[in-house]
Amino acid sequence: VGNKYMRMLHISCNRIGDVGAVAFARIIRDGDCALESLHLDDCCVGINTFISLGVALKETTVLRELMLARSMPGSIAGYHSLKEDSEEKEPPTAPLEMVADEPHVFGDKKDAESSKGMRHLSAGLQVNNSLVALSLGCCQLTDDLVYDICEALLVHNNTLTEIDLSGNPSIGDVGARRIQALMRGSRSLKIVDTSCNSDQLGERAVLALNTSAVEELYLRDVGITDGVALSMRDSIAANGACRLRVVDLSDNLLFKEGLARVGDILKSCTTIEVMRLNGNLKKAHEDTSAPLHERGTRSEGLSRFKDDGIEEVRPFM
Repeated sequence: VGNKYMRMLHISCNRIGDVGAVAFARIIRDGDCALESLHLDDCCVGINTFISLGVALKETTVLRELMLARSMPGSIAGYHSLKEDSEEKEPPTAPLEMVADEPHVFGDKKDAESSKGMRHLSAGLQVNNSLVALSLGCCQLTDDLVYDICEALLVHNNTLTEIDLSGNPSIGDVGARRIQALMRGSRSLKIVDTSCNSDQLGERAVLALNTSAVEELYLRDVGITDGVALSMRDSIAANGACRLRVVDLSDNLLFKEGLARVGDILKSCTTIEVMRLNGNLKKAHEDTSAPLHERGTRSEGLSRFKDDGIEEVRPFM
């Protein structure tokens, strides 16, 4: 880069692939510039980028924001994705460093290969003490891919305050349980976005509120019903140190009874400043037997509230 004073580099929605992203990871690792914020959302990056960023996270002491939404941690997204029409094609750029493969707790050989990128990123998070915001929204995460990241944050990391896991409906009950454990056990985590995911994840996030220190929770379009709203009321009531300030329950399945339970929550948890309930009656009348990806419009990115008289809330900048 040649600019030691650069602090922010936001290049989202550009097809740089692993070729470009690995180069940026090298800059972070080598300290060529003191980058504090790197946004690579929707940049066609894959496994080699995640491996390289894992290496860079072990070395950097200044990177605070890492945005990787709409990436593909389980696939190769290299030079070929950038030069599809070129006659001269080169192989994808190799990652900065490879560590010895270890057996994974889930699945077969194919599962282990697809989780390699996330496992390396997790290894970087285990020793990093600077990162405060991480976005993995719409990254095709499964139970395998989310497991290591939650373990790293729960057991080893005490600096991350914001995480975006929205738009990953393939996360099942196993992954949902790990996210629940992360919400319950992390003392640093303040902002969690699990919008547009499976019903299991929505329920597990609600159950975590009985001991969680989270202040902003985004649960848009996760199939929350009146029964789950009752569990949410009870979980919050059981948390004597509830710190919730922002709650987004938009586009769920709340009827009159569920909305009444939300009223109870607002009465008991007086720290809540913003409650979002848009689109519940509409969603409740839709066919909930349809696949998740067909249930109405899902949020993309990290858009938040913007109503009259309410300042826009954006956990990731």
